[in-house]
Amino acid sequence: MATHLTKTIAGQTLALFAQRALLWQEARLLVVADAHLGKAQVLRRQGVPMPTGTTAGDLARLSALIRRWDPQTLLFLGDLLHGPMGSGERFAKQIRRWRRRHARTRLMLVSGNHDRAAAAQLQHFELDGQTQVHIQGPFRFTHQPVAAEDDRYGIAGHLHPAVSLRGPGRQRETLACFCFGRRRALLPAFGNTTGRYILRPQPGDAIAAIAGDAIVDVTPGGQTAG
Repeated sequence: MATHLTKTIAGQTLALFAQRALLWQEARLLVVADAHLGKAQVLRRQGVPMPTGTTAGDLARLSALIRRWDPQTLLFLGDLLHGPMGSGERFAKQIRRWRRRHARTRLMLVSGNHDRAAAAQLQHFELDGQTQVHIQGPFRFTHQPVAAEDDRYGIAGHLHPAVSLRGPGRQRETLACFCFGRRRALLPAFGNTTGRYILRPQPGDAIAAIAGDAIVDVTPGGQTAG
């Protein structure tokens, strides 16, 4: 099974990875949405039992993508962090080590609703830029899906899209997914501890579901957008 699929939008090549990331190949722009780094730490401080090592695992996946594809820029589509962590010195050291490892890569953040409460921790990423909307070429990148303002194609996160699939034995599986519509795309949440919103695909939507280390085109009727 494939580990990535490609789509052509506005004459540009977008690679969709099973690691829940997108690469705009011509611009060498790697895009991830809703990493929610530090979520387990935040919840543990609130008394919720959570496994350790989730942040390290997510950072390792980011590092693997950077090493493999050597992007010029890594763009986070909001909710890079889950929330404030008090002093969070262990987390801060973890982020600073990761940033030094990828000092050649520009880091850009389109701010999400969770990032506003975690400004103190964001400084450890040494971001090269932070904005509400990132416009580049034929694309408009935002955290939340927004109505089209011009002919640019929108790419957003926030919703943590997933698709519910039924197998031949009537078993049902809910999988994180990419969704490409006629005017905009939704990216899956990069973080492993996030919830999911089950989509109801609209006519013309192209759906790529993530099944472990594989990504599968599950577009209803086989009709793809783009």
